[in-house]
Amino acid sequence: VLTAGGDGTSTIGLNGALLSNKDVRFYALPFGNFNDLPRTIKQASGKEIYPLEAIIDGKHYRYAACYFTIGMFAESTEIFDTEKTRKKLRKGNKGIFFSIKTLANWYFKNKRKNFIPKFKFISSEKTLEPDETKDISDYLAVNGISVAKMMKGGKFYEDKTNFLSTTKKLTSFPRLATFMAKSILKRVPANISTKDTIIFPNGANVEIQAEGEYKKLKHVQEIIIKKSEKSIKIL
Repeated sequence: VLTAGGDGTSTIGLNGALLSNKDVRFYALPFGNFNDLPRTIKQASGKEIYPLEAIIDGKHYRYAACYFTIGMFAESTEIFDTEKTRKKLRKGNKGIFFSIKTLANWYFKNKRKNFIPKFKFISSEKTLEPDETKDISDYLAVNGISVAKMMKGGKFYEDKTNFLSTTKKLTSFPRLATFMAKSILKRVPANISTKDTIIFPNGANVEIQAEGEYKKLKHVQEIIIKKSEKSIKIL
């Protein structure tokens, strides 16, 4: 199975291949803005990868080879789907400077929003009670070698159980700048986890993103992020 497009298109192809229950070899050609998925599977050429899986309220939602985000980072993805931005992308504005400028404008207009209601967080590394998460704006799970082209991950796609994950308050610009600097120069500052559970006791409306494909969840109560039991062969 070969996809040609951006990360969202590639992720749809990856999910189709995994859900087919066929003996599939997969590859993605990079024609998008960030191309995180093609960049990761290029490194995994000829091998098997073990994607992340999101389970929402007990049901499978998506597989993601590289990362999931929930909260502010997930909502910021919408800016690349507006007609104004799409016109610029079609004219060839795919450089990293254009992406940073577009995201920065969105951030300063929206950073005062409450992106994630209070939740209980249970991971293999720590547990946070709702009162400890009231200011958190983002959850990030990383499995691939990059996030949004600039941020460094690792070869966790080769691991059957482990991935990187973190919860952060990034609506503060100094915190965001520090987080981005560490992510670009070293690696996303996060813990190694085997399973993360996010629980909204009263239900919540939040946004989730799987490598460019985003969805607004309504009245969700539980989100589980873990490694998929399925692997996929890469061309």
